[in-house]
Amino acid sequence: MRMSHRTGAVLRETNLNVPARNDVEDAPDRWRIWSSGSIWAPMQPTVYLVDGFIPSSSVAMISAFGSSLKTWAMIDLVLAVATGGRWLDRFPCAKGKALIVDWESGDHELRRRLIRCAIGRGLEGPVEGVAFSSFPDVYFNADEFPRAVHDLAHGRTLIAFDSLSAGSPGADENSARFADGLKALRKVAVETGCSFLVLHHTRKSTGFTGARTDKRELVRGSGAIFAACDVMIDLAPAKGTDSMVATPTKARGGGHVDPFLLSVEGVHDRGKPELLREPIHVKAHDVVGATPPRQDLKGRILAVLSADKGMSSNDVRAAARCKKEHALAALHELEGAGKVVHAAGQYRLAPTEGKP
Repeated sequence: MRMSHRTGAVLRETNLNVPARNDVEDAPDRWRIWSSGSIWAPMQPTVYLVDGFIPSSSVAMISAFGSSLKTWAMIDLVLAVATGGRWLDRFPCAKGKALIVDWESGDHELRRRLIRCAIGRGLEGPVEGVAFSSFPDVYFNADEFPRAVHDLAHGRTLIAFDSLSAGSPGADENSARFADGLKALRKVAVETGCSFLVLHHTRKSTGFTGARTDKRELVRGSGAIFAACDVMIDLAPAKGTDSMVATPTKARGGGHVDPFLLSVEGVHDRGKPELLREPIHVKAHDVVGATPPRQDLKGRILAVLSADKGMSSNDVRAAARCKKEHALAALHELEGAGKVVHAAGQYRLAPTEGKP
């Protein structure tokens, strides 16, 4: 962590060991050039906001058409981060303060949804670390947006925006400049350590088929939107059900996650209390025929290695009953997290992961 001599802001180099000043080449003040020594210095394991899925200090986007459960998924992530729980009842999250910036739902609807989703997670009363701002007069396409969001991000782990279109009044979605606000978020994420989630709309969908179209063309508007985000998640209807299929289509710095079903139980229930305090359950389920969730696969691999002195990747794949590419990806993540070591073609538990 270092201080900017120009702004006084704390700057964080996520996933990197920041080199000493004498490791950085001499350069004009506006540039910070990494020397070869600092480039090849040891790197820290990836730090995740959502374990194995969304890295910290990143910009993630969920894209779907209207009334497609994406707002419920956003609310569940905010509650999971605020409590250090699991997103969608599956993915472990880092704990910290979380904020929703809303240009869609309004105060009453957002409170109603937060309360119902919290009750569905077994949370009663005020949930510390959760906050929202509804219909603020600062927008993605405003000149003051980068500075405003920079100030907002300090001390927070997650800020979720609903939505990119509603927060960009008068902007042309098909212009590359429509993504300028997202580019600003990426810079703020690196400088503050805060992560961002942005909801957006997709082009018209005919339902989940396993491969809809070029993944860069799923989101509505300019291709610069896809380029500006680190993690992209596309939601499409699962035919014959009330669920949506969530398909990760981009993972810059994140882990591989197979498509999964997103369902919201109780969303159609209507109660008498003013804020409708009946529970909502937001969950992820496997797509029929898909491989197991990466987190479950990593657990299986650790269990397999605990019973053996060393195994090749092929042996691990066979014992864990998965495809080789999935086994290799999981082993890479486990090695990066310091839970597995690889030497002489054999994978073993790291000393701290084994029995004493």
